[in-house]
Amino acid sequence: MKRKLKQRCAVLVAVATMIASLQWGRVPVQAVTADGLTSQQYVEAMGEGWNLGNSFDGFDSDTSKPDQGETAWGNPKVTKELIHAVKQKGYSSIRIPMTLYRRYTESNGVCTIDSAWIARYKEVVDYAVAEGLYVMINIHHDSWIWLSSWDGNKSSVQYVRFTQMWDQLAKAFKDYPLQVCFETINEPNFQNSGNVTAQNKLDMLNQAAYNIIRASGGSNAKRMIVLPSLNTNHDNSVPLADFITKLNDSNIIATVHYYSEWVFSANLGKTSFDEDLWGNGDYTPRDAVNKAFDTISNAFTAKKIGVVIGEFGLLGYDSDFENNQPGEELKYYEYMNYVARQKKMCLMFWDNGSGINRNDSKYSWKKPIVGKMLEVSMTGRSSYATGLDTIYLNGSSFNDINIPLTLNGNTFVGVTGLTSGTDFTYNQSNATLTLKSSYVKKVYDAMGSNYGTVADLVLKFSSGADWHEYLVKYKAPVFQNANGTVSNGINIPVQFNGSKLRRSTAYIGSNRVGPNQSWWMYLEYGATFVANYTNNILTIKPDFFKDGSVYDGNISFEMEFYDGQKLKYNLNKSNGNITGTAAAVTPTPTPTATPTPTATPTPTVTPKPTITPTVTPTPTVTPKPTITPTVTPTPTPIPGTGPVTLKYEVTNTWDKHTQANITLTNTSNTALKNFVVSFTYKGYIDQMWSADLVSQNSGTITVKGPAWATNLDPGQSITFGFIASHDTPSVDPPSNVTLVSSN
Repeated sequence: MKRKLKQRCAVLVAVATMIASLQWGRVPVQAVTADGLTSQQYVEAMGEGWNLGNSFDGFDSDTSKPDQGETAWGNPKVTKELIHAVKQKGYSSIRIPMTLYRRYTESNGVCTIDSAWIARYKEVVDYAVAEGLYVMINIHHDSWIWLSSWDGNKSSVQYVRFTQMWDQLAKAFKDYPLQVCFETINEPNFQNSGNVTAQNKLDMLNQAAYNIIRASGGSNAKRMIVLPSLNTNHDNSVPLADFITKLNDSNIIATVHYYSEWVFSANLGKTSFDEDLWGNGDYTPRDAVNKAFDTISNAFTAKKIGVVIGEFGLLGYDSDFENNQPGEELKYYEYMNYVARQKKMCLMFWDNGSGINRNDSKYSWKKPIVGKMLEVSMTGRSSYATGLDTIYLNGSSFNDINIPLTLNGNTFVGVTGLTSGTDFTYNQSNATLTLKSSYVKKVYDAMGSNYGTVADLVLKFSSGADWHEYLVKYKAPVFQNANGTVSNGINIPVQFNGSKLRRSTAYIGSNRVGPNQSWWMYLEYGATFVANYTNNILTIKPDFFKDGSVYDGNISFEMEFYDGQKLKYNLNKSNGNITGTAAAVTPTPTPTATPTPTATPTPTVTPKPTITPTVTPTPTVTPKPTITPTVTPTPTPIPGTGPVTLKYEVTNTWDKHTQANITLTNTSNTALKNFVVSFTYKGYIDQMWSADLVSQNSGTITVKGPAWATNLDPGQSITFGFIASHDTPSVDPPSNVTLVSSN
């Protein structure tokens, strides 16, 4: 229910503000000179910035418990040493988000901010000013906690509260140096209440805050005021630019936030910074960055309005697991900083405690490689592999491996610990690093029977961050049976064997199921499923099973790995219970994509570097078998005993391995229900898909139909595939096909 305030108590407001101004402490000594700077000059002076997230913006939502203030969301009390560390890491500005919810009282229509709360907040602002940092003050989560329900009426409690808050904040900081700026509200959004549009509501709030700040005395008449677009979305830049233009005030800055396209940022199966997003082949996350900055620049910079990207990052960054592909995440940070410098905008990294370790006395980065990239990208460019930062190896013989590099204006120096000419060569003309086959074989063999990273190659360049390229020994993951529930999800034991999961899709029959299935092809990593490589567990989460599209029955959970393998795992949902069976389905691996060597950022969908063969024929080093035979295979008919025939088709061979398809056909006039078939085969089945491997003993292979195809009607066929290993270079086709049982 909305409350209407019939009148404001102006006298009480004035008294409360005066008392607060006396209680809220001294004004710090000015550390930098921001006087006389235009809006554009100001944001250029702000340089790159850092968000003190999840500290003063955190709050206890349980109102029955005391508010824990800046430690409410798990971060420790902010120290002077932390702010010093931020400065030492190269940042020139800091945004200090503040939530006032639970930090004010209201009586007789007057909102009064808690004096102790503001005094502590000012103390941290003082730390930043003394360090010479530009400081952005704002009102943060109040935007959605209570302000979003405002109906557009200026007499409503939300509007009155907002204006009274800014009246007190403006007077509290009016004598601070101009390196402190005011952001009116974080990420403004509004419910459909009242007859006023969301944009008009935002304009009214921005206008109110602007008027209050400018009239509050001290340095506020010329202080920089930072105004957000609706939802701080860059697509809403034009209405904000129009509003700012009408103010005719050169001390106004525009702000938006940028977290890339959701399907890349949160990992909905789009994992590469240069991967096509929508299936048109012409729009990647890198393109999205360019488009966003062009939109912002055209709306603001072209009109001499300075811009602060008040928050940027990736939505999967703060996960307690590896959400975004690490190398592709680095490329994103590197490029964002580069474009922001080119466009002369201030870029502020969102850190909620996942970036700088606030519990470490040295305030080091929790992810040192990410931290290094963020730091060096403030002033220059870094180089990296054009393709994936990981090369997957599976075999006993190896060729040289080519790694095209994107140099971004730098030069390649070498690889730490490796000898040029012996372990690698470098072609300067096409910026390609080549690992010698002898080196690859040496580190691969050193792993023995183990799987995982065999080498962490540190590539050095003339400038910027080092690049880590990993060589990984892998084989197909091995899944086990598991049980779970809809309410708790299911934990599936898996031997990952060096492989890493890239993306997943779930089906019931031919229909995609799970959250976002109506418009998107992949599930969200972390939200619906996550792999734990330390404990060898694949977790499919309750949010997947609770989705309305996931009804009782058989579910095919299809997975694609970074090495190119594609596996299936069979799930059954019934009356709140989940059963998982270990019949992994492994369709033919996909071929290697070839990256384009380039010295400038070039979009590429390459998941890994090209494997270049030597002059003489040698066994392939490709991390998976080639799927295109030079001659189209012809299925071999195999006579059967009883009402079943078998056709055998070899699709690939390599290094004493065969990949093949088998088609079983019911030649009788009777349906075969719950059929089980056996045949003789001299190879050992390593993997099988689209059928369940019952047993393999002394060359006799027994299989049954998969959960979704247990029956064969008269004349109906089913095709399944497998990968087998054998002691000889090749193996004979199956024989002695027998129908073991059928209901």
